[in-house]
Amino acid sequence: MAPRLRGAPLEWPATGPRPPAHRQPAPHLAHTASPRPGAPISIVFALISSLAFAMSTVLQQRGTFQVPDVSLRNPRSLPALFTRPVWLIALGVMLVGWVFQALALDRGRVSVVQVFLTMTLVFVLPLGVWMTHQRVSVREIIAAVAIVAGLSIFTVVGDPATGRSNAPSAAWFLATAVVAFVCAAAIMYSDGGSPALRASANGMVSGATAGLLAVMSKPVLSELHTGITAALTDPKLYLVAVLAVVGVIFQQFGLATGKLANTVASGSVASPVVAVVLGAILLQEHLSSVHWRWIVAVAALAVTMIAAVVIATTAHPDLTPQELEDGVAEPA
Repeated sequence: MAPRLRGAPLEWPATGPRPPAHRQPAPHLAHTASPRPGAPISIVFALISSLAFAMSTVLQQRGTFQVPDVSLRNPRSLPALFTRPVWLIALGVMLVGWVFQALALDRGRVSVVQVFLTMTLVFVLPLGVWMTHQRVSVREIIAAVAIVAGLSIFTVVGDPATGRSNAPSAAWFLATAVVAFVCAAAIMYSDGGSPALRASANGMVSGATAGLLAVMSKPVLSELHTGITAALTDPKLYLVAVLAVVGVIFQQFGLATGKLANTVASGSVASPVVAVVLGAILLQEHLSSVHWRWIVAVAALAVTMIAAVVIATTAHPDLTPQELEDGVAEPA
C-alpha cells in the first residue's frame, strides 16, 4: 500500500480483507428510544383512562340492567344494548378511555400502564354506590387504599426500564393462543355457577384480553410513528380491534349478573398480570436490576393484586326492590 501523506484521509486498500460491516438488529428485535417508561405523563394518561373506564363500566351496567338476560346463551341481547341511550353514552366514554390508554402506552411501559389501570377498581367503587346503588364494605375500602399504596411503591421503587418495541410473529401467535385457552377454561368452569362466580369469570376474560391488547398495541403504536401504511398492513392492528370487541362483550356478561365489584376486580387482576408477564417475555420489559428494589416492587405489585382479589371475592347482597325502583332495573 502506498504511503499516506500527513493529514490525508485514511483509505482502505482496494484489495485485501475488508472491515466487518455493522449488522443492524432485526426490526422486531430493535430496542426503542422512547421516553422513560415511568414518565409522569404516561401515568397521568393512565389515571385519566382508568377514570373513564370506571365511569363507562358503571354506565354499562345500567344499560345491561335494562336488557333481559344479557349472556352468552342469549346473543340477541347484545344488539339490544345499542337501543339503550345510557349504554351508548358508556361506549363513548370507553372510547375516551381507550384514547388515553393509547397515549399512555405510546409514552410508557406496558406493564406500568396496565398496572395503573387497576385504579379503575378504586374509581368504580364510589361510582357504583352513586349510580347503581352498589354496596361497599369497610373491607373493600381498605383494599382500595392498599391498591393505591401498592401502585405508588411499584412505580417509584421498581425503576422500570424500556424493552423492545416488537416480537416475532410466532411469539404473538403463541401468546394469543395461551390467553384464549385460559379464558375458555374460565368460562366453562363458571358455567352454571353463582352470579358472583360468573361475574368474576367474565371479568377475568375481559381483563385478560385487555392485557393482551395493551401489549399488542405497543408495536402498532410504534409503527404509526413511521407512517399509517405500516400500521394498516400489520395484522396485529386488526387483532387488537377483535380483542377490544371481545373484551367489551364479556364485560357486559359480567355486569349483567349485577356483581359490579366482582366483574371489575377480576378484570383488574387479570389485565396487569397478563401485561406484566407478556411484557417481560415478548417485549423484554424488566424492573430495576438492583435486587432490593426488584424485591420491594414485586412485593408491592403482589399487595395490589391481593387487594384486588379481596374486592373480587367480597360477597355483595342483592339489590332491594326499593333500590331497583330508584332507577336501576333488575339484573339478569
